[in-house]
Amino acid sequence: MASRQCHPSSIQHALHCSPVQFTYRRAIADITIRDQVIRANQMVLARIGSANRDEAQFPKADRFDIRRTPNRHVAFGHGIHFCLGTPLARLEAKLALTMLLEQFRAIKRLPGVPLEATGSNLVYGVKHLPITFAKA
Repeated sequence: MASRQCHPSSIQHALHCSPVQFTYRRAIADITIRDQVIRANQMVLARIGSANRDEAQFPKADRFDIRRTPNRHVAFGHGIHFCLGTPLARLEAKLALTMLLEQFRAIKRLPGVPLEATGSNLVYGVKHLPITFAKA
């Protein structure tokens, strides 16, 4: 790795690949979205994972690209449901990644170990991610 610094948008892009896949919301009024009528008090399943991979918003959406701009992901919600802890979460992630990059010259996935999906519809990811660290 040429740079020991955390790329400013690396955390943002990792959030674009958010593990949380959906959340429920209750409609407060009747609304029509693309010919679909949603009635007041009806529960709606908001697919965050799908929104963050919308090709109209994110060309090559499944490609990990820390230089993607703009990156208007909804990992922390949107509007009145936007997470108040977002700045703290971003800061903690940046500090953790920066500290890892300072301490280790290489962080690599352990070769030959297959990855196993969580098997959850709610959270996308792997059960274990075996990695190796090489001291800086």
